[in-house]
Amino acid sequence: MTDAASHTLSEADEGRVIRLAPGEAIDVRLPENATTGFRWNLEQAVEPILRLIDESVVQAQGGGVGAGGTRRMRFAAAQVGDADLRLALSRAWEGEESVTRRFGVRVEVRTLR
Repeated sequence: MTDAASHTLSEADEGRVIRLAPGEAIDVRLPENATTGFRWNLEQAVEPILRLIDESVVQAQGGGVGAGGTRRMRFAAAQVGDADLRLALSRAWEGEESVTRRFGVRVEVRTLR
């Protein structure tokens, strides 16, 4: 998977249609401050079209205790098809009423001809 093409997405890509070939990846990077309890989470399953292959948080440079960072979620295009990748920034234990922001893109995986 290391040689596969990768596409980086941010909040500016909200609502876009992303086209990938099988084996390519998308790297979603969204700001969050997990110390407040708010984290980006998938709102619905994207498998078998996309597979979450890595997730991490990069702390803000020079930030002290409690500083925010960037949630990075990397998805691989596992098979041909369409998936709605939807993420919500919320406190998981508080449910839907705690959602403060959403991010979504349509992902179309197609073989190259």
